[in-house]
Amino acid sequence: MTPGQASSIRVRSAVAVWTGPDCTGRSRAVDSEIEDLLAVDVDDAIAAVSLG
Repeated sequence: MTPGQASSIRVRSAVAVWTGPDCTGRSRAVDSEIEDLLAVDVDDAIAAVSLG
């Protein structure tokens, strides 16, 4: 993933999103739709996703 691209996210099962490559930096657990990633402090910053 390239930071600076996503402002919202929708998932069907729980994932973790990270602001740094290789699951580093700030992380947030996501288990539903988030219409505004700015509200959870990762707007335009997601660089990695960990499934399950």
